[in-house]
Amino acid sequence: MSTIDINSFVSNFASAFEGSSYPFAPNTRFKEVPEWNSMQALYLVGMIDSEYGIEFNNTDLKSCTTIEDVFVIVQSRLQ
Repeated sequence: MSTIDINSFVSNFASAFEGSSYPFAPNTRFKEVPEWNSMQALYLVGMIDSEYGIEFNNTDLKSCTTIEDVFVIVQSRLQ
């Protein structure tokens, strides 16, 4: 069983918002980040696939509110 660290996941998640000074944390409501748009959504789906080898799609993303919500789905699929 693989596990990932929430802090490294938050850091990877925040990389979609390059140059942003927004304070990302597990409880961040990422859709409220001013820079959030469809490009960030695509980047995040791709990042999750490349970094974690997990199929994560737009439907999954729509069901999430916080970064931790995304993390929980990714973590559950690693097991």
